[in-house]
Amino acid sequence: GKADDWQRPLNAAMYAKSNKLNDDAAKWFDQANKAADTAIAAKPTFANYRAKSNVLFNAGRMQEALAATEKAVEVGKAEKADTAALEKRIADIKAGKN
Repeated sequence: GKADDWQRPLNAAMYAKSNKLNDDAAKWFDQANKAADTAIAAKPTFANYRAKSNVLFNAGRMQEALAATEKAVEVGKAEKADTAALEKRIADIKAGKN
């Protein structure tokens, strides 16, 4: 796959996490996060920042997820995208609900 293909490692991470294979999950989340960074470097779009938010949130890396999600909302608003779900995620992270 391409360097910016974050979907496959994220799927692998979610599968590993659901089967309590935490070391495997951590490796896949790391790969997905790097792929999201590559995608953002190529195209700093709402979709790519949202991908990074999803990766970090699912990885349980909440402080990083918060920063990525806030950036996604900022870019999303500029693109006139629907940012409601991500704004709720920000509120949930800040409230410690995750």
